[in-house]
Amino acid sequence: EPLVLLFRLGMLPMMFALIVLLAMIARRLTGSHPAALLAITGSISVGAASLYLGSSELFTWGGIPDASWTSPTQAFGALLFAPVVLLLVDLLDRGRRGAGGWPLLAVLLLAVMGAKAVYLPLLAAGLLAVVVVEVIRRRRVPWPALTALGMTAACFLVAQVTLFGRVRQGLIVDPLSFARTAWGELTGLGEQVSPPSLSVLAVASLYLSGWAVAWCGILGLLCRPRLLLRPAVVLLLGMGAAGMGAALLLGHPGRSQLFFLWGAYPYLVIVSVYGLLVLLRHARVSRGQAMCSAGAGAVAAYAIPVLCGVRVPLGPDERDTVLYRPYIVLAVAVVLVSAVLVVRCGGLRGWALVTIMLAAIGLPAYVHARGLLVMDRLTGESSHTVGAVASPVPLGALEAGRWLRAHSDPDDLVATDTHCRWGQ
Repeated sequence: EPLVLLFRLGMLPMMFALIVLLAMIARRLTGSHPAALLAITGSISVGAASLYLGSSELFTWGGIPDASWTSPTQAFGALLFAPVVLLLVDLLDRGRRGAGGWPLLAVLLLAVMGAKAVYLPLLAAGLLAVVVVEVIRRRRVPWPALTALGMTAACFLVAQVTLFGRVRQGLIVDPLSFARTAWGELTGLGEQVSPPSLSVLAVASLYLSGWAVAWCGILGLLCRPRLLLRPAVVLLLGMGAAGMGAALLLGHPGRSQLFFLWGAYPYLVIVSVYGLLVLLRHARVSRGQAMCSAGAGAVAAYAIPVLCGVRVPLGPDERDTVLYRPYIVLAVAVVLVSAVLVVRCGGLRGWALVTIMLAAIGLPAYVHARGLLVMDRLTGESSHTVGAVASPVPLGALEAGRWLRAHSDPDDLVATDTHCRWGQ
């Protein structure tokens, strides 16, 4: 069955190859094999930290596996994009000026151009950040970064005109569109009620808090500001900022604006692990202290949801304000623990230990969310259903799709009035 080959079996070799390439990027950036292993583990399990019981996966979207199963084109594009980033790390950060690098970069950019539309804008944003930072820092034009930016912009324009026919593919400017949809899922109201503006902002702030927990290690680079200005670090951070901005500012009927953020997930994790490594070395945190802090963070990831008891989607009589309870508890706990550790261990080491705790909550957030879901099922607790998520594939849709495939040509234009992959 072609569907099984494409959406299931075809993903496995692509994901394995992508993991190898990301490990090479992490190794080049951090200079550490253990850090590269941690970055790969985080890229697989990262997500916005969910502190809910019930259908906790409503809040947390995972890393590489989740994005790959959701969209084969995302996995294919990520596989072709990773060598581009690896090559640029050498060209920009290590000062390698070999003539063979630029033709290879051109070929890879052409391949990415036809694979997935989200990656070229992310790369352009990252390269633009490198150009701006280098001009301000060194008072000269960084020609390698500017050349790569020009090549990326040219490929993007060609793709928009020739491949995508200058159409938007349903993508529009609609700030916080994903937060409105998420509010309907978390409250159980679906699309029946339009959420208040204040509630939309609150849900968006929850996601921002969850992502901040996952990538808190980036702040560790502040103890070595020169490392924060490395071209490779600026490139990855610029890509991450662009992905976050697209997720917040754009809208799509199938929430495809989130693919911009998913495309930047692994690279933000790599920088986060790099910052965490730099902070731990600078604060001279022992292995035992680091393991204890990570264990405390993992315990908190399960203890806070259980103690707060907020189950999503919410019941009919529950107000949406209860959604914020576990995150307020987390914020208070972080403040109290930080105060204790700073007094007992000193400012820098206390900061490092708290960062490890938060990273242990955020980097494996998708695993924690699945663990909470398993716990909920084992205890026999049931959740209310959400219309958008619980709606089954319409009866006969699979047979109709197969008939359409058998009676149509690849060049035929097929119009639908809904997203064709239900539940996504």
